[in-house]
Amino acid sequence: MGLAVSTARAGKAETLSYLESRRRVPLALTVSALVVATAGNGSAAVSGPAAVSLFAAKGAAVSKPLNANGPIAVGVPDLNLPGAKQAGGVDLHLRAGKTQRMTEQKLGLVGSGKGDFHRFGASVIADYVNRDKYPDLVVGAPGLAAKGAKGRVVLLFGSAKGITAKGAQVLSAGEAGDEFGASVVMSQGVLYVGAPGHDVGGVANAGGLYRYSFSAKGKASAIDLLTQSLPALGGVAQANQRFGEVLAAREVLTTKDDGVVIGLPNARVGTAAGAGEMIRLTVDPTTAAFTAEIWTQDSPGVPDTAEAGDHFGAAITTDGYAVGVPGEDVDGPAVGAPGEVAGAIANAGAVQTFIRVPSADSGGEDYAFVPSRLLTQADPKIPGQAEAGDRFGAALTRGIFVAQEAITMAIGAPGEDVGTVTNAGSVTLVGLLRTVDDESSGPPQLLSQGHGLPGTSETGDALGASLGMIFGDGGLEEDRYDTLLIGLPGEDVGTTKAHRNAGRAILWSYRPAPPQKKAFGYSGGDLPGLRYGTVFATDAR
Repeated sequence: MGLAVSTARAGKAETLSYLESRRRVPLALTVSALVVATAGNGSAAVSGPAAVSLFAAKGAAVSKPLNANGPIAVGVPDLNLPGAKQAGGVDLHLRAGKTQRMTEQKLGLVGSGKGDFHRFGASVIADYVNRDKYPDLVVGAPGLAAKGAKGRVVLLFGSAKGITAKGAQVLSAGEAGDEFGASVVMSQGVLYVGAPGHDVGGVANAGGLYRYSFSAKGKASAIDLLTQSLPALGGVAQANQRFGEVLAAREVLTTKDDGVVIGLPNARVGTAAGAGEMIRLTVDPTTAAFTAEIWTQDSPGVPDTAEAGDHFGAAITTDGYAVGVPGEDVDGPAVGAPGEVAGAIANAGAVQTFIRVPSADSGGEDYAFVPSRLLTQADPKIPGQAEAGDRFGAALTRGIFVAQEAITMAIGAPGEDVGTVTNAGSVTLVGLLRTVDDESSGPPQLLSQGHGLPGTSETGDALGASLGMIFGDGGLEEDRYDTLLIGLPGEDVGTTKAHRNAGRAILWSYRPAPPQKKAFGYSGGDLPGLRYGTVFATDAR
């Protein structure tokens, strides 16, 4: 299947005034106590002192900050609450060393003991939805499909008093089992909500993607529902493809870059089930029309072939510059005669990179998006060794992590064996060149617990199963460094069943020197099966 570029007008065209330029401010939060009571009618009543002072005064002292750059939001969808299994929550770690734990019950969005299997916190993003200077949270609660829960997305607005239930909006669409809210992304003021369990024309779990616009005051309005039955998106809805499950924002270079990137790791390519594909969807700046580029490993210029179970698109970075292929089988080392290989290493994993180059017919005013290197641990320039089940590329993120003004990609390999410890997991840092003029961030690095990261590698930790980043201080310009977040959801905290798979997250920051290397868990205490570190919030800047 080659590159397909087509145009469609999905739904009623309308003027998207919310795409106007907005001023961004860095996330920097301090916190005091949050008191939320539930009124008799189930509505939220907020009392007590300010919940969160979202911006510390310039020069104000902070005590024992977990992260100097800003807050860390961690979704905990497996959190059990009294009377509500897997109700979920969001855990905020803030600059002043304080925390805020949010659940639908605390926020008054459901009654006490309610919210069974909502899985609030399965997806989280931070953005400026109502265009003031305070960051807001968008939290997905897709529900557990097996329990018939109907998914929803909760918009929580920030103010001088913090993130509370005041003005909260709850969005919902579709039917039980659609998993509405399994993924959420904001791109240039448009909210994209994935519903991977949505059935299309009787095709089970084909998936859908909802689009929402916002008024100046942050009121959400539905634009439309996109599915792959639309000609521009392939024209065929596949069973269990789960369209909308993997999303990333576009990188905004011009007004032509509004849109979203969609990973489809379960897509069938030809006869290859689960080969996977990526769609770069570009939205017209004034209407709901869009164009779509569809990429697979069979697309022209991609240095590989689509094969069953590759799962190309399981992870994607902003704008699709890197695509995870964790099911890729990698050729083993040469044996005997030159070029003779020992055989494929199953599910070793790979990452396909892309680059933008000036478009030949645009006079330098536009660019083309083209394939670049395929990265595997069989490459001698990449640290580590390709082994069966590593799943290199299962998670991706990017940021200015190790060199000034140079983009580095972090690649998770949760199945990596560390010595004799199986499935301990690792993270590889590799320079990501988006253009031919980009600067290198230096030689690749391999991180694991005990080797650049705190802690000890243990069986099943799955370090690198999820990755996130926090933007550094934008006012520093060329001195800005971002912070890398690494999830190890399989971490056992203690030796008893009470702490099995409690999970941990690691904060890793190269600057200020010496590098920060801090592990942290749920602020409410370690809980069995919580798998903390599975979901990190993202900031769409």
